[in-house]
Amino acid sequence: MSNLRRLFLTGVCCATLWGGSLLSAEPPMPFVPQFQTENSDVTQRLDQLQQRLERLEAENGQLKQSLHLTVEPQEVTPANAEDWNANLYPSSAAPTSGQPSASEWDIHWRNGVWFESKDKAFKLHVGGRTQIDGAWVNAEDDVQFGAGGIGAANDAVNFRRGRFALEGLVWDSVEFNFEWDFINTFDAQRTDPGVPLAANTPVPTDLWIGLTKVPIIGHFRIGNLKPPISFEHLTSSRFLNFMERSLAFDSFIEGGNNGFRPGMMAFDNYAGDRGSWQFGLFKNNTGVFGWNVGDGEYDVTGRMTYLPWATDDNRCLLHLGLGASHRSLDDGLVRYRSRTSIRNGPAVLHNIVAQARLAGDRQTLLVPELVMNYDSWTLQAEYQASWTHNAVETFPVASADPLGTVFFQGGYVELLYFLTGEHRAYDRKQARFDRVTPHENFSWCKGGGAWQLGARYSRIDLKDSGINGSVVDDFTAGLNWFLNPNAKVQFNYSIAFRDAAGNTSDGSIQEAGFRVAFDF
Repeated sequence: MSNLRRLFLTGVCCATLWGGSLLSAEPPMPFVPQFQTENSDVTQRLDQLQQRLERLEAENGQLKQSLHLTVEPQEVTPANAEDWNANLYPSSAAPTSGQPSASEWDIHWRNGVWFESKDKAFKLHVGGRTQIDGAWVNAEDDVQFGAGGIGAANDAVNFRRGRFALEGLVWDSVEFNFEWDFINTFDAQRTDPGVPLAANTPVPTDLWIGLTKVPIIGHFRIGNLKPPISFEHLTSSRFLNFMERSLAFDSFIEGGNNGFRPGMMAFDNYAGDRGSWQFGLFKNNTGVFGWNVGDGEYDVTGRMTYLPWATDDNRCLLHLGLGASHRSLDDGLVRYRSRTSIRNGPAVLHNIVAQARLAGDRQTLLVPELVMNYDSWTLQAEYQASWTHNAVETFPVASADPLGTVFFQGGYVELLYFLTGEHRAYDRKQARFDRVTPHENFSWCKGGGAWQLGARYSRIDLKDSGINGSVVDDFTAGLNWFLNPNAKVQFNYSIAFRDAAGNTSDGSIQEAGFRVAFDF
């Protein structure tokens, strides 16, 4: 009994204590799901991060402002290339003033790849040209094999020109042009003159350095240059109306040196670029390698041009020009020779249709020019007069008799028309023709390119003072297809009539030729 009672009392006491605790406690909290508690914590943390980010951005802005006030940023450009060298190699003395500033280089296509600094103080053009020719020739037997004939007139295919060039401007005042032609020939086999063997060799063409913005004279160049005479001479071989220049150019100006001579030249424009003048002093040479060794043998050549009438776009213009040259003969000798109007093979294999060789003291050359653009029509003409002083004939007939002054002459006139509406581009700075840009480039789907028809009459007269180097009259018809500003195809047909010494090699020569040309 005592044990049961003790258990009962103990239970009563426990129940009383538990009931009191319930009565004295706060009401229980309602049930809150766990995911709601976690969402509230995330929101609170995001707010804290946002506040921290704003505080860091404000501090970063203050640091930037402090840094800008104390240190100026430096541009890394081609203009401060000397500064790089000065930092890398302290011993080098780099100029610190007078440098043209250029913030960056621009690479673009302007009928070729050009690299230019933003301020145009530095320019570099990587370019070249390729011309592939085919020729079919037919001549009368007397013309080929008669006494004083031109030799066998063969068909041929060959590269007419293959050139690579670097040209540009540095430091806004020094310009340059380094061009080499890899398609030139010499006779590598002398033992049998009846079977010449031609070998290609690279030679300089335009290879010069110049100064721009020269006080009074404008521009100055020194190196291997084209003497400034004859409109068709100064027009680049990339932009010729026909496959070859005229017969008179071949005799009086080409001179066996590709038309380039070592020397120096000054030139500029006047009357708002409507006029131009060029004047040069050269060493007279008769080779293609750009050098001359000899006492004296100087060549003084000059040219003046003017546009009495011209529209702003040069679509309509009248060009008048006059060139003159006075030169001492190289080694006291001069050769006047004209080749066929379509070249059939390497240079040493070309058929020569007119030729005279003289010994003498000096040569004087006078070349008036006339060029007119009238919308899609182009008229171009030149006359060339040559005087050889104190001359003695050495070919076709060798003679010791002095002939005094010997006068030879030649010229051409040509007329061209664009079937597709373009006009002949004219460069006022150089007073010559420039690149043709078709209205539409050739495309198999929509564009046909530009098409141009042309006709030319050319004459060379190498007869005077008993010298009979032949008279040749040549008529050439041409069709030019400009696929785009860089590529063209030319088709020429020529018929020439030769009046030679003794009438033993007179007759006609017919040629047909085509050229595929690309330049950039």
